[in-house]
Amino acid sequence: MTQDTKRAKTAVEGDREDRISDLPRNVIDHILVHLPVQDAARTCVLSKSWRYIWIMLPNLVLDNQFCHELIGKSESSFREVVDKILLQHMGDMVKFVLNNVVTLRLEPITFVPTSEYCVIKVPLLAKLILSYCAGVQYLNIVSPGLEYLYVRDCPYYYLMLNCFMNCKNLSCLELTFEEEVYNSSHDESSTVEKFLVSLPALEVLHLCSFFVELLSKGIVRNGLRFMLNCLRHLSLVVDFGKLDQTSYVLQLIKSIPNLSNLQICVERKTGDDDGAVVKYLDTPDCLERPLNKLELVTIDYCDGSDTELLFVKLLLSHSPSLLRMCIELYENISIKGERDLLMEAFPPSLS
Repeated sequence: MTQDTKRAKTAVEGDREDRISDLPRNVIDHILVHLPVQDAARTCVLSKSWRYIWIMLPNLVLDNQFCHELIGKSESSFREVVDKILLQHMGDMVKFVLNNVVTLRLEPITFVPTSEYCVIKVPLLAKLILSYCAGVQYLNIVSPGLEYLYVRDCPYYYLMLNCFMNCKNLSCLELTFEEEVYNSSHDESSTVEKFLVSLPALEVLHLCSFFVELLSKGIVRNGLRFMLNCLRHLSLVVDFGKLDQTSYVLQLIKSIPNLSNLQICVERKTGDDDGAVVKYLDTPDCLERPLNKLELVTIDYCDGSDTELLFVKLLLSHSPSLLRMCIELYENISIKGERDLLMEAFPPSLS
C-alpha cells in the first residue's frame, strides 16, 4: 500500500469516526436520551470527546428495564448505582425520570429556569426530602402518590409550594426554615394557607417559627377561613412573646377539630408583647370551645413566663380528653424555679 493510499484511507476513516462526533450537541443529547441507560453510559469510552457527554445529559431517564434489572440483584445495588449516577452528573438537569422508587432525598441542588420547568417524574414516590435546595419555584413534581414531604431551608419558600398543590395524598408535611422573616406579606401567607387547604388527606403538620410568623401576618382576628378536618398531629415553634403568633396558634388549633397530639417548641426572641399577650390569653373568648379530641400535649423549652403559663392553663381547662401533658423546662431554670413553675401551672384545683 502506497503512502498516498494510507493517507487517503486514514482521512476516510477519520471522516467516518467524526461523523457523529461533529453533530450538534443537542442532537447527540437527543440520541443518547433514547438509548438504554447502560448503552448511553458506555459511550464514555469511545474517545476523550465522549467521556463527559453522558454525564452532562439534560434529560436523565432511568426506565423500567433499568430499574427492574438492578432491583432484581438487590435493593442496595439499586441505591448505589442511582446515587453514583446522580453524583457524577455535571451541568443542568431539566428532566429526571425514575420508576419503582418510593423515597427520594435531594440536597443541596439548585434548580434553574429553562424553557420548561425542571421535571422530576417519580410515579411511585411516597417520601420526598428537599434540603438546602435553591430555585425550587422552577420545579415540577410529577408524583401523584406522594405522602410525606419535608422541606428544609429552601429559599423562595412561598413560590415553591405551587408544585405540590396537586399532591392530594400528602398526609405528612414538615416545613423548616431557619432564617428570619423579612418583608413577609399577606399575599405570601395566603399562598401558604391555600397550600394547606389543598391537602385533603393531611394528618401531620410541622411548621417552624418562620412559617408561624409568616402566617400570623395575615391573621384574621375573628378566626381562620378554613378547617383542617383530617389533621391529628400538629407541631409548631412559637414565640409567646408575640401577640400575632400566640393569637394565630390558638386560631389554628380551633380550626383542627380532630387534633389529638399537639407539640410546641417555645422560642423567645423579643418579649415585646408580653403584656398584650397576657391580656389576650385572659380574655374568655380566646379559646371559646373545648378541644374534645386532644389527648397528648408536649411543650419544650418552657421558661416559666406568664404568657407560657397562661397558655398551659388554657389548654388544661379546655381539654376534657387530655391523657398526658409533658413540659420540658428550659435548662437554665433552677430546681426551686422548676417546683414553683409547676405549682403555678398545675395548682391543686387542676391536679
